[in-house]
Amino acid sequence: MLLPPTSSFNGSVTSCNEAPVNGSGPYWIQVSENSSLPTVPAPLRQEPCKSCKDAPENVSGVYLIQVSENSYPFEAFCEQNSFGGGWLVFQYRFDGSLDFYRNWTEYKQGFGNINKEFWIGLERLYQLTSQGRYELLVELKAFNGSYRYAQYDEFQIGSESEQYPLKKLGTYSGTAEDALNRQKASCPSCHGPAGPRLGLGSEKTEPNSNRQQDGSINVTTVER
Repeated sequence: MLLPPTSSFNGSVTSCNEAPVNGSGPYWIQVSENSSLPTVPAPLRQEPCKSCKDAPENVSGVYLIQVSENSYPFEAFCEQNSFGGGWLVFQYRFDGSLDFYRNWTEYKQGFGNINKEFWIGLERLYQLTSQGRYELLVELKAFNGSYRYAQYDEFQIGSESEQYPLKKLGTYSGTAEDALNRQKASCPSCHGPAGPRLGLGSEKTEPNSNRQQDGSINVTTVER
């Protein structure tokens, strides 16, 4: 079982200059209102949340998520500033520091650092999306400042025994290309794990395909 850190954070500031005089200690630093991920992680709540919808409003950060009484809690980053909040980030890539050229076991269990680049794991994603109705949001942010997104009003993947297929993909909206529905239409009988089908990398990708040359990719899901 994952446990919260022994030390606690003292609040949110935009720089150390805003920290109280003689108030040394850990603080949550968020450099701007538009920051997707804070420079320092927000404190973990003492009690697990069932989903990111239970996280405090307008406080993005790392929380313990426990989807059911019979499952172990795990650390997840909850995005509370985009599209109404309540989004659980299950994949984040921005600088190519993490190799996404991985095997089946690693994609099942997850890899990376929750405060940097990471993939949360197919088993956790299955546990989440099998508990209720979820949406999918893919955000693409370029280094030149341009922004695109693709949102789907339903999202679910299957179990390990089914090889984690992309089972449900709802109606698309957004400014990015509808690549997932196009892929689904071009190969309706395709099977295989949802990670590679979402274009998030797999052992079948080229070794250097994990490099993000143009910006960042933020993939999230939310319970509705």
